[in-house]
Amino acid sequence: MIKRTITNDSTYRNNSVYTGRILVNLNAANIDIEALETNPITGESKKIVYRYQLLDSKTILQRLLERLTTYGKLHKFQNTYVHHSTNNSTQDTEEKWLVVIILDAFLLRQFSDDVKFTRPQSKIDEEQAEEYRANQQILSFQCHDYYIEQDNRMGACTHHNGFIYDVFSVDLAVCIRKRVIESLLDEESRFNGRLNRNPPTQEEKENFERQKHRFRYICCDQVLQIGGAMIGCKRDKHSEPNVTGEHWETTCNRNQEYRQKRLALLKKRTQ
Repeated sequence: MIKRTITNDSTYRNNSVYTGRILVNLNAANIDIEALETNPITGESKKIVYRYQLLDSKTILQRLLERLTTYGKLHKFQNTYVHHSTNNSTQDTEEKWLVVIILDAFLLRQFSDDVKFTRPQSKIDEEQAEEYRANQQILSFQCHDYYIEQDNRMGACTHHNGFIYDVFSVDLAVCIRKRVIESLLDEESRFNGRLNRNPPTQEEKENFERQKHRFRYICCDQVLQIGGAMIGCKRDKHSEPNVTGEHWETTCNRNQEYRQKRLALLKKRTQ
């Protein structure tokens, strides 16, 4: 495969000329051949890389070296070049090639950075996508706060892993957090709206405060708060990006330990 790629009659390919630098990645079983591509319209040039996969037989070092001997004598990597000149009908090509073979992935990246070896656009796009994902803010439906992937460690997420229930309902009704918060905000808005028009009595104020505390988490009996940071009873990693609020709520509702706890509370009420 390599002989087909690098020969005197293929120095130019797709408006590009090889620079003389080749990097063989034995770990990924591919070979990167650097070239200088010139735009036929604008005349602008940029370095690109042609990447080829190596067959199993070509990753055997001895056989690989046998093929690479066709590239001529080796020299310093930075000083390699392929110079093609045309003199009337005679074409002269002066080539100085250098091939580096690396197995370890870390050393490969370090070497590529040191010599500024051109990387394939696909690899650059992949790294940029990784960097974007690493810095993208993700909503954790466990604690309802945002985090970035690199900060998602054990203990970073303080949350409740039990469902919310209504202590004032006859059957200790299991509730959906979003709807509970909407209901509490609506009640508070209506209560504050009548303060100037029809001031509530002291008894009504006390009853309103009790009503605000009727929703509790089954995991620790903590009252649901609609303002401020969540003070959860569990510490863990944040939920993964693909975990939705509905999925997390379903997980909490299906917790058998907490379902049994709710049934025990109901049983006490009937005794």
